[in-house]
Amino acid sequence: MIEVYSSDFEAVNEGEIIQIPATVEFSFMVKDKDEMIELAKQKTLPFLSEDSSMELSKATFGKTLTIKTEFPLGKKRVLQEKETEALFHVVVDDDRVFVEPTAILGKLNKSLKEISFGLDVDFPPTKTIFRIISDSRKELNLSATAAFSDNKAYLELNKSLKRRDSIEVEFRGDDGSIYSEITPFLKYSFE
Repeated sequence: MIEVYSSDFEAVNEGEIIQIPATVEFSFMVKDKDEMIELAKQKTLPFLSEDSSMELSKATFGKTLTIKTEFPLGKKRVLQEKETEALFHVVVDDDRVFVEPTAILGKLNKSLKEISFGLDVDFPPTKTIFRIISDSRKELNLSATAAFSDNKAYLELNKSLKRRDSIEVEFRGDDGSIYSEITPFLKYSFE
């Protein structure tokens, strides 16, 4: 889940880079007798922001690794110049916002494959969630194609957020979804 405030869009349009909170979950369907998950945690931590945390919990089938970290939000050109060590960039491009992997993700995947050939970070993920919170005086208009919100499917999602409103927009990238092939994105504008 990527969490963005409407004022972040305004700041980015003025050239700023903002570190935004992100939560990433990985599911492991194995018993992990060889402690591969612990090794993966150790290899992944150096690639994350300084204040990142990882928590391993039992799931219905296997285990879930939850990572709380930050990714930089900004204009593509600015991110490429100033955030060269980030795994992902959250790019604001004209009226769109999307997550883009960097070359550093390839280095992480190479490191994870040293543990097991089956370990890597896939992109796009099976689920991408944007949580947008309006803290601006201007109304924020959001739109998305083939997305879910409030457990409802939308071919075309259009939502206006007033100050203090929020929304979670989910893109599913599992098999059969368009988002298994392309990067999910939100369109936004201010009134």
